[in-house]
Amino acid sequence: MILSCNLHILNVEVIIMSPKELDYIEDALGHEKFFKTQCQDAIQNLQDQELKTCVQQIADKHQQIFDSFYRLT
Repeated sequence: MILSCNLHILNVEVIIMSPKELDYIEDALGHEKFFKTQCQDAIQNLQDQELKTCVQQIADKHQQIFDSFYRLT
């Protein structure tokens, strides 16, 4: 269900989620946090700078995905 509210100059859209949907988002947040942590741990153990850069880009992408899911809550 999507509710729209106009408050003077603000246009706010509120998405109401079921407890099950919130659980799915919580799981997704946990997975993305885990993936980012795994990437950061790998970076600490890698010697090759090019590979470190690649894994850092992957970690950054997981952070972006985490942020996207977080904004849903």
